[in-house]
Amino acid sequence: MLHQTRLTRTTSTSPNIMDYLRSDSLNRFTQLVKIIDRAAYATELNTYGTYTLFAPTDSAVNRYLMAHNIASIEGLTKEQWQEVLKFHLLEESLPSSTFTDGKLPAITDYGQYLITGIKNVNGVSSYFINRQALVTQANITVGNGIIHAVDHVLEPSVSTIAELLSKDTTYSIFTQAVKETGFYDTLNAMKDQGVVRSGLR
Repeated sequence: MLHQTRLTRTTSTSPNIMDYLRSDSLNRFTQLVKIIDRAAYATELNTYGTYTLFAPTDSAVNRYLMAHNIASIEGLTKEQWQEVLKFHLLEESLPSSTFTDGKLPAITDYGQYLITGIKNVNGVSSYFINRQALVTQANITVGNGIIHAVDHVLEPSVSTIAELLSKDTTYSIFTQAVKETGFYDTLNAMKDQGVVRSGLR
């Protein structure tokens, strides 16, 4: 005798990334929403996917603007904000359980890996991203991924290891050895080679 199986169809009622950022009850991401709108990424961040977004809070964005002597969100172009956002976005959903003392298993849309670790501040241990930002709230689950709120805007490396070595005369002998062994070109690569980024453009 055949047994009938009853199938139940379920759908997620969780908001997607943009819906969550816009409706955050604590109003922590108003500046980030302006950046996303200026970068023309709102539609993409509200579509189906499995993203991870490291979301700078308003104070983080204001701190970034002040540090770079930028008067307002409008002080950077659409393309410049796109580059900033790409460094905060990954195309895989990575909960904090994947944060180890080292690089994340997925690359950012910018093309560089983020480094994670733990930092103790006033007796409280927090996740530390790229040695630049603390995670103020982890694992905000949304319909198309995960959001981690951070207290600083993340900034990519602008110098390669090779360039940093060359600038510091303390490492002159080591730098020469690196060149003679053929590793200088390897250490002079800025972004991870051979990475195809199919996400936001």
